[in-house]
Amino acid sequence: MSSNIIYCRPAGMSDDEHSEDEFEFSDSNDYFYKNKKVCFDELPESKESLFYSALKYEKIDTMKSMLANGFHVDQPLSGGWSPLMHACSFCFVPAIEFLIKAQANVNFNKELFTPMMALCNSSSTNEEELLKCLDLLLKHGANVNATDRHASTALMYASSCGHLELVRRLLENKCDVNIQDTEGWSALFHAVVGGHEDVVQLLLQGKARLDLIDRRRRTAFQLALEKGYEDIAKLVCSKTEKRRLLEEENSTLPDKKIIKDPVEELIGQLPGPNAKSVSGFSSDVNKLLLAMQLGHIGKQFSAKNIQLNEFLLTTDERLKELGVRFSVHRQRILNSIRKFHLHQWNKASLGMKPQNQQMDVEDGIRLMCNVTKHLHILNATVNYIRVHQPIPIQPEVFKMCENVLHQLDLINGELKVIHSFASNLDHKEKLEPVDLIKPKKESRRYFLTVLASSVFIGFIFWRKSVSISIPNLLHFGVK
Repeated sequence: MSSNIIYCRPAGMSDDEHSEDEFEFSDSNDYFYKNKKVCFDELPESKESLFYSALKYEKIDTMKSMLANGFHVDQPLSGGWSPLMHACSFCFVPAIEFLIKAQANVNFNKELFTPMMALCNSSSTNEEELLKCLDLLLKHGANVNATDRHASTALMYASSCGHLELVRRLLENKCDVNIQDTEGWSALFHAVVGGHEDVVQLLLQGKARLDLIDRRRRTAFQLALEKGYEDIAKLVCSKTEKRRLLEEENSTLPDKKIIKDPVEELIGQLPGPNAKSVSGFSSDVNKLLLAMQLGHIGKQFSAKNIQLNEFLLTTDERLKELGVRFSVHRQRILNSIRKFHLHQWNKASLGMKPQNQQMDVEDGIRLMCNVTKHLHILNATVNYIRVHQPIPIQPEVFKMCENVLHQLDLINGELKVIHSFASNLDHKEKLEPVDLIKPKKESRRYFLTVLASSVFIGFIFWRKSVSISIPNLLHFGVK
Protein backbone atom coordinates (compact mmCIF):
# COMPACT_ATOMS: atom_id res chain seq x y z
CA MET A 1 0.00 0.00 0.00
CA SER A 2 1.22 3.49 -0.77
CA SER A 3 2.79 5.53 2.02
CA ASN A 4 0.33 8.34 1.26
CA ILE A 5 -2.90 7.44 3.03
CA ILE A 6 -5.98 8.82 1.27
CA TYR A 7 -9.12 9.26 3.37
CA CYS A 8 -12.82 9.36 2.47
CA ARG A 9 -14.84 12.53 2.84
CA PRO A 10 -16.81 12.98 6.04
CA ALA A 11 -20.36 11.59 6.20
CA GLY A 12 -22.86 13.58 4.12
CA MET A 13 -20.30 14.71 1.51
CA SER A 14 -19.99 13.12 -1.93
CA ASP A 15 -16.63 11.98 -3.24
CA ASP A 16 -17.50 13.55 -6.59
CA GLU A 17 -18.01 17.06 -5.20
CA HIS A 18 -15.35 19.72 -5.63
CA SER A 19 -14.65 22.41 -3.10
CA GLU A 20 -12.55 25.50 -3.36
CA ASP A 21 -10.49 24.56 -0.34
CA GLU A 22 -9.64 20.86 -0.48
CA PHE A 23 -10.30 18.83 2.67
CA GLU A 24 -7.09 18.01 4.60
CA PHE A 25 -6.32 16.57 8.02
CA SER A 26 -3.02 18.49 8.24
CA ASP A 27 -0.66 20.64 6.25
CA SER A 28 1.61 17.63 5.64
CA ASN A 29 1.70 16.09 2.21
CA ASP A 30 1.47 12.66 3.84
CA TYR A 31 -2.22 13.16 4.84
CA PHE A 32 -4.41 14.86 2.32
CA TYR A 33 -7.58 14.51 0.33
CA LYS A 34 -7.85 15.15 -3.37
CA ASN A 35 -10.38 14.06 -5.97
CA LYS A 36 -8.65 10.84 -6.97
CA LYS A 37 -9.17 7.16 -6.38
CA VAL A 38 -9.66 6.32 -2.68
CA CYS A 39 -7.62 3.54 -1.14
CA PHE A 40 -8.79 1.41 1.81
CA ASP A 41 -7.23 -1.24 3.94
CA GLU A 42 -8.79 -4.48 2.85
CA LEU A 43 -10.96 -5.60 5.79
CA PRO A 44 -13.07 -8.72 5.69
CA GLU A 45 -16.80 -8.00 5.74
CA SER A 46 -18.52 -9.29 8.90
CA LYS A 47 -21.15 -11.98 8.80
CA GLU A 48 -23.68 -9.53 10.20
CA SER A 49 -23.00 -7.13 7.33
CA LEU A 50 -23.29 -9.95 4.78
CA PHE A 51 -26.59 -11.14 6.26
CA TYR A 52 -27.93 -7.57 6.38
CA SER A 53 -27.04 -7.04 2.69
CA ALA A 54 -28.74 -10.31 1.76
CA LEU A 55 -31.83 -9.25 3.74
CA LYS A 56 -31.91 -5.74 2.25
CA TYR A 57 -31.79 -7.09 -1.31
CA GLU A 58 -34.09 -10.04 -0.49
CA LYS A 59 -31.53 -12.74 -1.30
CA ILE A 60 -33.33 -15.59 0.42
CA ASP A 61 -30.84 -18.22 -0.79
CA THR A 62 -27.89 -16.36 0.72
CA MET A 63 -29.68 -16.06 4.07
CA LYS A 64 -30.63 -19.75 3.96
CA SER A 65 -27.00 -20.69 3.27
CA MET A 66 -25.69 -18.55 6.14
CA LEU A 67 -28.23 -20.00 8.57
CA ALA A 68 -27.22 -23.49 7.50
CA ASN A 69 -23.58 -22.61 8.24
CA GLY A 70 -24.29 -21.59 11.82
CA PHE A 71 -25.48 -17.95 11.65
CA HIS A 72 -28.18 -17.50 14.31
CA VAL A 73 -31.56 -16.30 13.04
CA ASP A 74 -31.84 -13.76 15.90
CA GLN A 75 -28.25 -12.50 15.69
CA PRO A 76 -28.38 -8.67 16.18
CA LEU A 77 -27.44 -6.77 13.06
CA SER A 78 -27.08 -3.04 12.43
CA GLY A 79 -28.30 -0.97 15.38
CA GLY A 80 -28.83 -4.06 17.51
CA TRP A 81 -31.97 -5.07 15.62
CA SER A 82 -32.68 -8.69 14.77
CA PRO A 83 -33.07 -9.71 11.09
CA LEU A 84 -36.84 -10.00 11.60
CA MET A 85 -37.01 -6.42 12.90
CA HIS A 86 -35.22 -5.15 9.78
CA ALA A 87 -37.47 -7.26 7.52
CA CYS A 88 -40.55 -5.77 9.22
CA SER A 89 -39.20 -2.24 8.83
CA PHE A 90 -38.57 -2.92 5.10
CA CYS A 91 -42.02 -4.58 4.84
CA PHE A 92 -40.54 -7.60 2.99
CA VAL A 93 -43.21 -10.32 3.16
CA PRO A 94 -41.05 -13.18 1.72
CA ALA A 95 -38.18 -12.38 4.10
CA ILE A 96 -40.55 -12.31 7.09
CA GLU A 97 -42.08 -15.65 6.08
CA PHE A 98 -38.61 -17.19 5.70
CA LEU A 99 -37.31 -15.89 9.05
CA ILE A 100 -40.42 -16.99 10.96
CA LYS A 101 -40.13 -20.48 9.45
CA ALA A 102 -36.51 -20.42 10.60
CA GLN A 103 -37.79 -19.96 14.18
CA ALA A 104 -37.11 -16.22 14.48
CA ASN A 105 -38.44 -14.77 17.75
CA VAL A 106 -41.44 -12.56 16.89
CA ASN A 107 -41.13 -10.87 20.31
CA PHE A 108 -37.38 -10.19 20.11
CA ASN A 109 -36.67 -6.67 21.39
CA LYS A 110 -33.99 -4.03 21.30
CA GLU A 111 -34.56 -1.82 24.34
CA LEU A 112 -38.11 -3.26 24.40
CA PHE A 113 -38.68 -2.24 20.75
CA THR A 114 -40.24 -5.23 18.95
CA PRO A 115 -40.64 -6.38 15.32
CA MET A 116 -44.33 -5.43 15.41
CA MET A 117 -43.40 -1.89 16.43
CA ALA A 118 -40.85 -1.73 13.61
CA LEU A 119 -43.58 -2.80 11.18
CA CYS A 120 -46.12 -0.25 12.48
CA ASN A 121 -43.46 2.47 12.29
CA SER A 122 -42.50 1.51 8.72
CA SER A 123 -42.34 4.21 6.06
CA SER A 124 -44.00 1.87 3.56
CA THR A 125 -47.28 3.09 2.08
CA ASN A 126 -48.39 -0.31 0.76
CA GLU A 127 -51.21 -1.04 3.22
CA GLU A 128 -51.86 -4.47 1.72
CA GLU A 129 -48.27 -5.64 2.21
CA LEU A 130 -48.15 -4.13 5.71
CA LEU A 131 -51.31 -6.03 6.64
CA LYS A 132 -49.84 -9.32 5.38
CA CYS A 133 -46.74 -8.76 7.53
CA LEU A 134 -48.84 -7.99 10.59
CA ASP A 135 -50.98 -11.09 10.10
CA LEU A 136 -47.82 -13.23 10.01
CA LEU A 137 -46.62 -11.76 13.30
CA LEU A 138 -50.03 -12.13 14.96
CA LYS A 139 -50.37 -15.71 13.74
CA HIS A 140 -47.11 -16.65 15.44
CA GLY A 141 -47.84 -15.05 18.80
CA ALA A 142 -46.61 -11.44 18.65
CA ASN A 143 -47.71 -9.42 21.69
CA VAL A 144 -50.04 -6.57 20.60
CA ASN A 145 -49.79 -4.77 23.96
CA ALA A 146 -45.99 -4.81 24.34
CA THR A 147 -44.48 -1.43 25.27
CA ASP A 148 -41.03 -0.04 24.56
CA ARG A 149 -38.86 2.03 26.92
CA HIS A 150 -41.08 5.06 26.22
CA ALA A 151 -44.18 2.99 27.04
CA SER A 152 -45.24 3.25 23.40
CA THR A 153 -47.22 0.43 21.78
CA ALA A 154 -47.49 -0.86 18.21
CA LEU A 155 -50.92 0.80 18.01
CA MET A 156 -49.37 4.18 18.85
CA TYR A 157 -46.77 3.80 16.08
CA ALA A 158 -49.42 2.76 13.56
CA SER A 159 -51.67 5.67 14.58
CA SER A 160 -48.81 8.16 14.34
CA CYS A 161 -47.87 6.96 10.84
CA GLY A 162 -51.48 6.84 9.65
CA HIS A 163 -51.51 3.10 8.85
CA LEU A 164 -55.29 2.74 8.87
CA GLU A 165 -55.49 -0.99 8.11
CA LEU A 166 -52.87 -1.85 10.74
CA VAL A 167 -54.86 0.11 13.33
CA ARG A 168 -58.03 -1.71 12.33
CA ARG A 169 -56.38 -5.15 12.62
CA LEU A 170 -54.79 -4.32 15.99
CA LEU A 171 -58.17 -3.20 17.34
CA GLU A 172 -59.71 -6.44 16.08
CA ASN A 173 -57.07 -8.32 18.08
CA LYS A 174 -58.15 -6.63 21.33
CA CYS A 175 -55.18 -4.34 21.84
CA ASP A 176 -55.52 -1.76 24.62
CA VAL A 177 -56.51 1.48 22.90
CA ASN A 178 -56.12 3.67 26.00
CA ILE A 179 -52.55 2.85 27.12
CA GLN A 180 -50.57 6.07 27.70
CA ASP A 181 -46.86 6.52 27.02
CA THR A 182 -44.37 8.49 29.11
CA GLU A 183 -45.75 11.74 27.65
CA GLY A 184 -49.26 10.76 28.66
CA TRP A 185 -50.29 10.27 25.04
CA SER A 186 -52.60 7.45 23.98
CA ALA A 187 -52.91 6.23 20.39
CA LEU A 188 -55.62 8.88 19.89
CA PHE A 189 -53.16 11.66 20.75
CA HIS A 190 -50.65 10.34 18.19
CA ALA A 191 -53.33 10.16 15.48
CA VAL A 192 -54.51 13.70 16.27
CA VAL A 193 -51.00 15.18 16.13
CA GLY A 194 -50.36 13.33 12.87
CA GLY A 195 -53.53 14.83 11.39
CA HIS A 196 -54.95 11.39 10.47
CA GLU A 197 -58.70 12.00 10.65
CA ASP A 198 -59.65 8.52 9.40
CA VAL A 199 -57.49 6.90 12.09
CA VAL A 200 -59.06 9.15 14.73
CA GLN A 201 -62.54 8.02 13.71
CA LEU A 202 -61.46 4.38 13.84
CA LEU A 203 -59.94 4.76 17.31
CA LEU A 204 -63.11 6.45 18.58
CA GLN A 205 -65.09 3.47 17.29
CA GLY A 206 -62.66 1.31 19.28
CA LYS A 207 -63.68 3.10 22.51
CA ALA A 208 -60.75 5.53 22.74
CA ARG A 209 -61.25 7.81 25.73
CA LEU A 210 -61.58 11.56 25.22
CA ASP A 211 -60.98 12.53 28.86
CA LEU A 212 -57.33 11.44 29.01
CA ILE A 213 -54.78 14.20 29.62
CA ASP A 214 -51.05 14.22 28.98
CA ARG A 215 -48.36 15.33 31.40
CA ARG A 216 -48.88 18.94 30.29
CA ARG A 217 -52.56 18.72 31.24
CA ARG A 218 -53.75 18.77 27.61
CA THR A 219 -56.54 16.72 26.08
CA ALA A 220 -56.64 15.38 22.54
CA PHE A 221 -59.11 18.17 21.77
CA GLN A 222 -56.67 20.86 22.91
CA LEU A 223 -53.88 19.29 20.86
CA ALA A 224 -56.11 19.34 17.78
CA LEU A 225 -56.78 23.05 18.33
CA GLU A 226 -53.08 23.78 18.77
CA LYS A 227 -52.33 22.04 15.47
CA GLY A 228 -55.18 23.84 13.71
CA TYR A 229 -57.09 20.64 12.86
CA GLU A 230 -60.65 21.96 13.23
CA ASP A 231 -62.37 18.89 11.75
CA ILE A 232 -60.45 16.57 14.05
CA ALA A 233 -61.17 18.87 17.01
CA LYS A 234 -64.90 18.43 16.41
CA LEU A 235 -64.46 14.65 16.51
CA VAL A 236 -62.50 14.56 19.78
CA CYS A 237 -64.46 17.23 21.65
CA SER A 238 -65.83 15.53 24.78
CA LYS A 239 -69.03 16.50 26.60
CA THR A 240 -66.93 18.22 29.27
CA GLU A 241 -65.08 20.24 26.63
CA LYS A 242 -68.36 21.21 24.95
CA ARG A 243 -69.81 22.33 28.28
CA ARG A 244 -66.68 24.36 29.07
CA LEU A 245 -66.75 26.03 25.64
CA LEU A 246 -70.43 26.85 26.12
CA GLU A 247 -69.68 28.45 29.50
CA GLU A 248 -66.88 30.51 27.94
CA GLU A 249 -69.21 31.60 25.16
CA ASN A 250 -71.89 32.55 27.71
CA SER A 251 -69.34 34.56 29.68
CA THR A 252 -68.57 36.66 26.60
CA LEU A 253 -72.25 37.48 25.99
CA PRO A 254 -74.29 39.53 28.53
CA ASP A 255 -77.55 37.69 27.87
CA LYS A 256 -78.05 35.11 25.16
CA LYS A 257 -81.82 35.36 25.47
CA ILE A 258 -81.76 38.91 24.20
CA ILE A 259 -81.04 38.86 20.49
CA LYS A 260 -79.59 42.22 19.52
CA ASP A 261 -79.48 43.65 16.07
CA PRO A 262 -75.85 43.54 14.85
CA VAL A 263 -75.95 47.20 13.86
CA GLU A 264 -77.34 48.26 17.25
CA GLU A 265 -74.74 46.15 19.02
CA LEU A 266 -71.96 47.71 16.96
CA ILE A 267 -73.28 51.22 17.59
CA GLY A 268 -73.42 50.44 21.32
CA GLN A 269 -69.68 49.74 21.34
CA LEU A 270 -68.67 52.88 19.48
CA PRO A 271 -66.61 55.35 21.53
CA GLY A 272 -68.42 58.64 22.13
CA PRO A 273 -67.12 62.01 20.88
CA ASN A 274 -65.76 62.83 24.33
CA ALA A 275 -64.53 59.32 25.14
CA LYS A 276 -60.92 58.38 25.72
CA SER A 277 -58.95 57.06 22.78
CA VAL A 278 -58.70 53.62 24.40
CA SER A 279 -62.45 53.09 24.81
CA GLY A 280 -64.66 51.02 22.53
CA PHE A 281 -65.05 47.51 21.06
CA SER A 282 -64.41 45.60 24.29
CA SER A 283 -66.13 42.44 22.97
CA ASP A 284 -63.41 42.07 20.33
CA VAL A 285 -60.91 41.37 23.11
CA ASN A 286 -62.66 38.11 23.95
CA LYS A 287 -62.85 37.19 20.27
CA LEU A 288 -59.10 37.70 19.87
CA LEU A 289 -58.37 35.63 22.99
CA LEU A 290 -60.52 32.80 21.66
CA ALA A 291 -58.59 32.92 18.39
CA MET A 292 -55.38 32.62 20.46
CA GLN A 293 -56.93 29.57 22.20
CA LEU A 294 -56.90 31.51 25.47
CA GLY A 295 -60.63 31.97 25.89
CA HIS A 296 -60.44 30.66 29.46
CA ILE A 297 -58.73 33.88 30.63
CA GLY A 298 -61.26 36.16 28.92
CA LYS A 299 -63.10 36.68 32.22
CA GLN A 300 -60.06 38.41 33.70
CA PHE A 301 -60.07 40.96 30.87
CA SER A 302 -63.85 41.44 31.01
CA ALA A 303 -63.71 42.03 34.77
CA LYS A 304 -61.18 44.84 34.22
CA ASN A 305 -63.24 46.21 31.29
CA ILE A 306 -60.23 46.07 28.95
CA GLN A 307 -60.97 47.86 25.68
CA LEU A 308 -59.66 46.86 22.26
CA ASN A 309 -57.18 49.73 21.94
CA GLU A 310 -55.69 49.02 25.35
CA PHE A 311 -55.43 45.31 24.59
CA LEU A 312 -53.59 45.96 21.30
CA LEU A 313 -51.02 48.05 23.20
CA THR A 314 -50.62 45.82 26.24
CA THR A 315 -47.24 44.87 27.68
CA ASP A 316 -45.88 41.94 29.64
CA GLU A 317 -46.11 43.89 32.90
CA ARG A 318 -49.71 44.85 32.21
CA LEU A 319 -50.61 41.22 31.49
CA LYS A 320 -49.12 40.24 34.85
CA GLU A 321 -51.31 42.88 36.53
CA LEU A 322 -54.36 41.42 34.78
CA GLY A 323 -53.61 38.00 36.27
CA VAL A 324 -52.06 36.18 33.29
CA ARG A 325 -49.73 34.05 35.38
CA PHE A 326 -48.00 31.82 32.83
CA SER A 327 -45.22 33.37 30.79
CA VAL A 328 -46.07 31.13 27.82
CA HIS A 329 -49.58 32.63 27.70
CA ARG A 330 -48.25 36.18 27.96
CA GLN A 331 -45.75 35.52 25.17
CA ARG A 332 -48.48 34.04 22.98
CA ILE A 333 -50.62 37.15 23.48
CA LEU A 334 -47.75 39.54 22.71
CA ASN A 335 -46.71 37.57 19.61
CA SER A 336 -50.30 37.45 18.37
CA ILE A 337 -50.72 41.20 18.88
CA ARG A 338 -47.56 41.82 16.86
CA LYS A 339 -48.90 39.62 14.03
CA PHE A 340 -52.21 41.49 14.25
CA HIS A 341 -50.50 44.84 13.66
CA LEU A 342 -48.31 43.50 10.87
CA HIS A 343 -51.10 41.60 9.11
CA GLN A 344 -52.24 43.05 5.80
CA TRP A 345 -55.78 44.42 5.74
CA ASN A 346 -58.42 42.45 3.89
CA LYS A 347 -60.25 44.35 1.14
CA ALA A 348 -63.56 42.96 2.36
CA SER A 349 -63.05 44.06 5.97
CA LEU A 350 -65.23 47.16 5.49
CA GLY A 351 -68.18 45.06 4.41
CA MET A 352 -68.75 46.90 1.11
CA LYS A 353 -71.59 45.72 -1.10
CA PRO A 354 -70.96 44.72 -4.72
CA GLN A 355 -71.19 47.57 -7.23
CA ASN A 356 -74.37 46.20 -8.78
CA GLN A 357 -76.23 46.32 -5.44
CA GLN A 358 -77.74 49.54 -4.13
CA MET A 359 -76.75 50.64 -0.63
CA ASP A 360 -79.57 51.45 1.80
CA VAL A 361 -79.51 53.47 5.03
CA GLU A 362 -78.69 50.46 7.20
CA ASP A 363 -75.76 49.58 4.97
CA GLY A 364 -74.47 53.12 5.29
CA ILE A 365 -74.71 53.00 9.09
CA ARG A 366 -72.92 49.65 9.23
CA LEU A 367 -70.22 50.93 6.91
CA MET A 368 -69.64 54.06 9.02
CA CYS A 369 -69.40 51.89 12.14
CA ASN A 370 -66.79 49.73 10.45
CA VAL A 371 -64.85 52.83 9.38
CA THR A 372 -64.85 53.98 13.00
CA LYS A 373 -63.57 50.59 14.11
CA HIS A 374 -60.82 50.66 11.49
CA LEU A 375 -59.71 54.11 12.59
CA HIS A 376 -59.76 52.88 16.19
CA ILE A 377 -57.42 50.01 15.30
CA LEU A 378 -55.23 52.30 13.19
CA ASN A 379 -54.84 54.55 16.20
CA ALA A 380 -53.57 51.56 18.21
CA THR A 381 -51.24 50.48 15.39
CA VAL A 382 -49.70 53.95 15.08
CA ASN A 383 -49.08 53.97 18.84
CA TYR A 384 -47.60 50.48 18.57
CA ILE A 385 -45.21 51.71 15.86
CA ARG A 386 -44.26 54.72 17.94
CA VAL A 387 -43.37 52.54 20.95
CA HIS A 388 -41.49 49.87 19.00
CA GLN A 389 -39.87 52.06 16.33
CA PRO A 390 -36.07 51.70 16.47
CA ILE A 391 -34.01 54.83 17.08
CA PRO A 392 -32.71 56.69 15.13
CA ILE A 393 -35.72 56.90 12.83
CA GLN A 394 -34.97 56.34 9.16
CA PRO A 395 -35.78 59.13 6.61
CA GLU A 396 -38.22 56.82 4.82
CA VAL A 397 -40.42 56.83 7.90
CA PHE A 398 -40.85 60.63 7.73
CA LYS A 399 -41.96 60.41 4.10
CA MET A 400 -44.47 57.68 4.93
CA CYS A 401 -45.82 59.80 7.81
CA GLU A 402 -46.42 62.67 5.39
CA ASN A 403 -48.41 60.36 3.11
CA VAL A 404 -50.46 59.13 6.06
CA LEU A 405 -51.22 62.68 7.19
CA HIS A 406 -52.34 63.59 3.68
CA GLN A 407 -54.73 60.64 3.59
CA LEU A 408 -56.11 61.60 7.00
CA ASP A 409 -56.79 65.14 5.74
CA LEU A 410 -58.75 63.70 2.81
CA ILE A 411 -60.77 61.44 5.13
CA ASN A 412 -61.43 64.36 7.46
CA GLY A 413 -62.74 66.45 4.57
CA GLU A 414 -65.11 63.72 3.42
CA LEU A 415 -66.40 63.19 6.94
CA LYS A 416 -67.14 66.92 7.28
CA VAL A 417 -69.21 66.82 4.09
CA ILE A 418 -71.22 63.82 5.37
CA HIS A 419 -71.69 65.47 8.78
CA SER A 420 -72.90 68.73 7.21
CA PHE A 421 -75.38 66.86 5.01
CA ALA A 422 -76.75 64.91 8.00
CA SER A 423 -77.11 68.12 10.06
CA ASN A 424 -79.12 69.84 7.31
CA LEU A 425 -81.49 66.90 7.06
CA ASP A 426 -81.97 66.92 10.81
CA HIS A 427 -83.12 70.59 10.84
CA LYS A 428 -85.56 70.25 7.96
CA GLU A 429 -89.11 68.94 8.17
CA LYS A 430 -89.56 65.26 7.65
CA LEU A 431 -89.73 64.52 3.98
CA GLU A 432 -92.80 62.65 2.72
CA PRO A 433 -93.22 60.78 -0.57
CA VAL A 434 -95.04 62.81 -3.21
CA ASP A 435 -97.51 60.00 -3.90
CA LEU A 436 -98.58 59.66 -0.26
CA ILE A 437 -102.40 60.08 0.05
CA LYS A 438 -103.47 61.44 3.40
CA PRO A 439 -107.02 62.36 4.59
CA LYS A 440 -107.85 66.05 4.36
CA LYS A 441 -107.64 67.75 7.72
CA GLU A 442 -111.02 69.20 8.84
CA SER A 443 -111.01 72.54 10.57
CA ARG A 444 -112.12 72.90 14.18
CA ARG A 445 -114.81 75.42 13.15
CA TYR A 446 -116.48 72.99 10.74
CA PHE A 447 -116.54 70.34 13.47
CA LEU A 448 -118.28 72.67 15.93
CA THR A 449 -120.88 73.63 13.30
CA VAL A 450 -121.77 70.00 12.62
CA LEU A 451 -121.96 69.26 16.36
CA ALA A 452 -124.31 72.21 17.02
CA SER A 453 -126.58 71.26 14.11
CA SER A 454 -126.85 67.69 15.33
CA VAL A 455 -127.81 68.82 18.85
CA PHE A 456 -130.43 71.25 17.46
CA ILE A 457 -132.06 68.59 15.23
CA GLY A 458 -132.15 66.14 18.08
CA PHE A 459 -133.84 68.72 20.32
CA ILE A 460 -136.58 69.43 17.71
CA PHE A 461 -137.33 65.72 17.32
CA TRP A 462 -137.60 65.35 21.04
CA ARG A 463 -140.00 68.36 21.45
CA LYS A 464 -142.35 67.28 18.62
CA SER A 465 -142.13 63.59 19.43
CA VAL A 466 -141.53 62.82 15.74
CA SER A 467 -140.62 59.23 15.02
CA ILE A 468 -137.18 59.00 13.52
CA SER A 469 -137.35 57.49 10.06
CA ILE A 470 -135.79 58.11 6.69
CA PRO A 471 -138.96 59.77 5.13
CA ASN A 472 -139.41 62.03 8.15
CA LEU A 473 -135.75 63.05 8.00
CA LEU A 474 -136.10 63.93 4.30
CA HIS A 475 -139.34 65.87 4.91
CA PHE A 476 -137.76 67.81 7.77
CA GLY A 477 -134.75 68.57 5.66
CA VAL A 478 -136.89 70.02 2.85
CA LYS A 479 -138.67 72.33 5.31
